[in-house]
Amino acid sequence: SPSAPWPFQQSAVLASGLLCPSVTLAASDAEGQGEEVAEGVRKLAANIPGLGPSDVGYPLDFQGKWTAQKVLAGIETPAGEEAAEADELAKAKARLGKSNEFPIRFLKYGDRVIADREFNTKQLVQSEDGKEASVQWKMSNPNLLSISYGSGEMVERKVTKRSASMDQKAGTVEFSEYTRIAELGSGGSLMARGTVPEIKARWLRGRYKIVSPQRVEGILIEYFLPSSKPEPSAATLKLKYRLRLDKLVE
Repeated sequence: SPSAPWPFQQSAVLASGLLCPSVTLAASDAEGQGEEVAEGVRKLAANIPGLGPSDVGYPLDFQGKWTAQKVLAGIETPAGEEAAEADELAKAKARLGKSNEFPIRFLKYGDRVIADREFNTKQLVQSEDGKEASVQWKMSNPNLLSISYGSGEMVERKVTKRSASMDQKAGTVEFSEYTRIAELGSGGSLMARGTVPEIKARWLRGRYKIVSPQRVEGILIEYFLPSSKPEPSAATLKLKYRLRLDKLVE
């Protein structure tokens, strides 16, 4: 996958003999070369649909409900403002520097903790856009999420590339996701209607760290992309967010 916008110090969660059985290292070479090889395997797997992790795993202390404060801290238009999506750029300028607060939660799924994408997306849409929405998502199929608005508009999001690492002891998680987004202006199944959906794409990169038992801090970087060029370097709009999560007592 493309280089990260900050210096990730990732463990290669995808590196294993099952993914790359031909890679062997002598004991004397492992210390110097192991991390480089593992990172190469991680990058390769992240770019092949189906080989990335099924979902982003979080430290166990993330489980539960939090209040999120999300602040848009920076806007970049690498190809000039005229190349950016006009409506997205206008919304970003209106939100720059403002704090947006909403609840989010993380759920135990098997032996892992994952984000409740259904609940979190619904809360975010309501908070940022002031819209009520119906969200469909399953923990067993975390890469597909659909949003239906009262106006009849529908949006389908499909994650096709993902890489992630988590350090339970340090309380950190880092991830990168590439998402294809199909939009329709009226209701009905995206697959069944004759209307051709508008296709967009996003790269989302994030880093979270537990700074106290009741607080998590993080950074998110969102890249708005032409769907034909799934690389952050092709972004027409780049948004950087600061996040703070405060644990809610249940």
